[in-house]
Amino acid sequence: REDFNWTGAWAPGDMDALQCDFSNMLSPEMFRKFALPELERESDFMDYAIWHLDGTGEFRHLDDICAVKKINAIQWIDEQRTVRGPEKFIEIWQKIRKKGKSLLFSIVTVDQAVELTRQLGPSGLAFTIVELDSMSTMEKALKKIKQAC
Repeated sequence: REDFNWTGAWAPGDMDALQCDFSNMLSPEMFRKFALPELERESDFMDYAIWHLDGTGEFRHLDDICAVKKINAIQWIDEQRTVRGPEKFIEIWQKIRKKGKSLLFSIVTVDQAVELTRQLGPSGLAFTIVELDSMSTMEKALKKIKQAC
């Protein structure tokens, strides 16, 4: 058994990306009442689960999301990616890693992946890098990322 989903993540068992984009408009109390129980139920059906963190509005729910045991990783796409990059939120990513969750950064540049690896370390990180258009650019990107470790 194995699974692959829209985030680009692969797992050696049943896996999917869970999300509640509406939670951007929920208070932490409302999230706990309306979204968290469903998140826990859904994740129980899977061997591996990723939470799609849909923008900075969901940062207030991270403690609750990371408390769900079946959530293995947090996947991030910045709602303002043309203005800022994920490296602007390094304290958030450090908090997630300290809670034992991996991180998947979608739609990042090579330089952003290098900086995140430099600041967070290589363990538990995955990237969807937009600039890769050939094997040679991928190999160059991997070399730069490895040098950041």
